[in-house]
Amino acid sequence: MRPVDQASVGTLLSRGQRGTLVQQVRGVIGARITAGAFTAEGRLPGSRQLAAELGTSRATVVAAYDQLVGEGYVEARERSGLFVNPELLGAAVRAADLPSRPNWSSRLVRQFTTPTAGVSDWEHYPYPFVTGQVDPSLFPVRAWMAHLRRALDRPQLSASLADRGGDDPQLLEALCRVVLPTRGLTVRPDQVTVTLGSQHGLTLLCALLLRHGDVVAMEDPGYPEARHLFGAYGARLRPLAVDAQGLHIGPDDLAGVRLMHVTPSHQHPTNVTMTASRRQGLLDAADDHDVLVVEDDYDSELRYHGRPIPALAASDRTGRCVYLGSFSKLLAPGLRLGFLVGDPELVAAVRAAQRMTTRQVPGHLQRTLASFLLADDYFRTLRRTRRELRRRWEIVTAAAADHLDLATTDFPPGGTSLWLRSTGADWTNLPQVAARKGVALAAQDQFYARSDEPIQHLRLGFTAIPTPQIEPGSAPWRLLPPNWDEGSGPVPPLFGVQPRCRPSRQAAATVSTLAKPTPSSVSSSTSASRASIR
Repeated sequence: MRPVDQASVGTLLSRGQRGTLVQQVRGVIGARITAGAFTAEGRLPGSRQLAAELGTSRATVVAAYDQLVGEGYVEARERSGLFVNPELLGAAVRAADLPSRPNWSSRLVRQFTTPTAGVSDWEHYPYPFVTGQVDPSLFPVRAWMAHLRRALDRPQLSASLADRGGDDPQLLEALCRVVLPTRGLTVRPDQVTVTLGSQHGLTLLCALLLRHGDVVAMEDPGYPEARHLFGAYGARLRPLAVDAQGLHIGPDDLAGVRLMHVTPSHQHPTNVTMTASRRQGLLDAADDHDVLVVEDDYDSELRYHGRPIPALAASDRTGRCVYLGSFSKLLAPGLRLGFLVGDPELVAAVRAAQRMTTRQVPGHLQRTLASFLLADDYFRTLRRTRRELRRRWEIVTAAAADHLDLATTDFPPGGTSLWLRSTGADWTNLPQVAARKGVALAAQDQFYARSDEPIQHLRLGFTAIPTPQIEPGSAPWRLLPPNWDEGSGPVPPLFGVQPRCRPSRQAAATVSTLAKPTPSSVSSSTSASRASIR
């Protein structure tokens, strides 16, 4: 064995490292065995010699050797000492002669790009106006803990712990009885399957329904994760314009389309609700062109005036509409709990695909959610969350109308964000500049199929920021100096180490002293889809 570099002993063996000293010594020796750091005979140094080299006790080295013997890395030969297993020694020698590592970029047949619309460290900002996240204070901790424990009671234990490779029948019953009727859907359990969120359901549909080169129609602006996912499966995207009435479908827009993705209840990201006539026109066009429709209904239950609009799938009479839902916006995105509703033949295929990949959604979570839904805690949480988010929606909409020169202040009464449109200001660099003042905003160019034009809109989320912090931060444009568009590239948040539940005095002073920005002029050349939503 090659001598140990004494300068590195402190890093090889340290009581501050993970694992005991015996485990660390075993790791050092095992790593050198696999690296071929021994003579052709494979003889290991004696315990006293190695203990001296590593700066540890002989007992520690003896215990590590015993562990390696038990694992088959080392063999003891009577009156000769300890030797590397000859098979491993040969493998290490052969490994040294192998050619270079594989070229993974040429071997990957499918690559998934990660959208950059989110803010990964939003919790470090005092003003997190992000979307897709929740305020932890709204989560029903006490009720959820009670149902977690109940799911481990003896009558429920088997359902929570067993690998059944599928859906919990009790959860399917709860979805059919409690959740789906509120969205206008009356279905049987064989038309529903449980997923790890709506994104998981969409991924399974792509794997089952899309061939390379198929045409997929999408709203533009639209859901970035869906666009990236379709692209990863080799689909050709056909962007369709969105206006104040939702997705607009022309006479030939669906010709040659295999599948379309829509968000009719609260369009992502503009938040508009598709009108009844547009919905019927979409279904008729889908029938005429034999197009499968995927309805992503991510937050329809969060409506603050009037009753929630029934799902598009509730009007489908041909079985070509697949409905995706989740509990990410009402409960928490980290739970990864969702569901898919469709024709029984399709649902059976989705279940089979899930069994071959993730096997099932964790049984404990499924039984916990079932108990939560059937005990009326779902409706109790919905009422509380809707009441609190309605209050935030009212504060943010009023602040937007007061502090910004907008193209419209007629905001849809629901959802988890506002879609603000300027009358001419270029907001391309707004998220980077706002970050200097502790305001977290998502990158805005991800929503469009084309992102090479000036950005004149802003998606302002209000579900993650606590209500007391909305007043000083509800107008992030006031946090920007007149030359707010100077500079480019990522900017670290000014208040990155401040707790977001209590803004610093410095932050409050910044809010009160900085002036409103001067809008910059932009070119009138925009895409048809951008013009249609202004």
